[in-house]
Amino acid sequence: MPHSAAALIAFADSLLQAAGMPPDKAEAVADILVDGDLMGHTTHGLQLLPSYLREIESKSMQVEGEPEVISESAATLTGTAAACPVRGSCCARWPRPPGRRSSAAPARW
Repeated sequence: MPHSAAALIAFADSLLQAAGMPPDKAEAVADILVDGDLMGHTTHGLQLLPSYLREIESKSMQVEGEPEVISESAATLTGTAAACPVRGSCCARWPRPPGRRSSAAPARW
């Protein structure tokens, strides 16, 4: 029996939080992983969850951190952040610098 996207997000979110990821980041990661599956990119979907949980447990994945502006003249972010989807989510929401037509930019973590 198939599960709804909302149920899968809630499941992944609860596992990530139980592993120690803050609720806002756990929700973002869970949502992005399920979105990956829904878009047909199963290599970037929930199949990554077990490895994320192992990385959190082994402390090889940071679960805290926020982006930091290191230069106002270029769209470059740095900082420590949780799983890759959280970094991508932060970059996607970051406002683009004046004069740039795209907010897409490399990020340094």
